[in-house]
Amino acid sequence: MKTRLFFTVALLAAGGCAHEAHPQGSPSPAPVATLLIESKGVTMPLKLAVRTLTFKPFIPPVQILQSAIIPPLNVDQQKNHGLAIEYAQNGSVLLLSQWPRAGFAVPPPVLGTRVCEPVSYKSDGLLWATRNGLVMTLQPDGRVPAARIVRESRRLLRLGACGESR
Repeated sequence: MKTRLFFTVALLAAGGCAHEAHPQGSPSPAPVATLLIESKGVTMPLKLAVRTLTFKPFIPPVQILQSAIIPPLNVDQQKNHGLAIEYAQNGSVLLLSQWPRAGFAVPPPVLGTRVCEPVSYKSDGLLWATRNGLVMTLQPDGRVPAARIVRESRRLLRLGACGESR
């Protein structure tokens, strides 16, 4: 009886996984690309990720593709891990990461001279500090023009990615 039940479940599972046949000459669907976020940390649903944080993250009002808990800036403080959110906006896929500063000294030339002032920390990425003690980065997943990343960082700042005024 157990063997028959196992065989039936296996057949149903295999049937559910079967690929749909494509007529001769029609292109098969493009393979799903791996998101950049998958190499950054542990992916999980956004609500679960937020519950594990010691800070209140900025959640952009966009189509979120995936979220992940990412290693802290200061390796010695495991409780200060960060949050990465990969999202689609106007045809681009972007990765917004944020961490509590938690004593991590970001060099002034890298961080900029003012809070909420995005500066380049790599050829295709921006970094800024927020009023409420977070460090945030924005980078593309794939090819996105640098001007598009700058515009998106400004949009995020207008939406509240700089934290609350004190």
